[in-house]
Amino acid sequence: MAAGHGIPEAALAILRTPPGPEQAFDQAIPLLTVDEAGFPHVALLSRGQLRPGSGPAELLAAVSGPGTRANLLARPRATVVLVSGQTAYYLTCTVAGSAEHAGRLGVVLRLAGCTADSAGVDLSPLGFRFSAELAGREGWEADARVLDLLGKRARPG
Repeated sequence: MAAGHGIPEAALAILRTPPGPEQAFDQAIPLLTVDEAGFPHVALLSRGQLRPGSGPAELLAAVSGPGTRANLLARPRATVVLVSGQTAYYLTCTVAGSAEHAGRLGVVLRLAGCTADSAGVDLSPLGFRFSAELAGREGWEADARVLDLLGKRARPG
């Protein structure tokens, strides 16, 4: 799928769904970058660390891990993997902007391409049990602040 078509609605719907109640299943979203040796590096994000951007082909991501941060700054591209029903979406992106806040790096990811992969069977995404304790330990409030900051900078006009 060409980047001009934007991110598929089924993939965006995952990001628009608020976290469930305490201890509910939530999708862990792989963000793949390229390390200094050319190998894939995987960071697992929550929906609180990834959200739709200002346009149909943009995502906003917040990361705190030093390896992921370094990879995004040195080699500004990433792949996001989202699973919905029987389809896995592989969103290849370039970094189109960034902001830092409270030890977090926020990046605007602009869609370069999208592959929808399905074998016609229900898929089970990677996941975790949501809890307020986990959100606090992982610093998701700081992630939300850097995404808000980045969203304001990314809006046209």
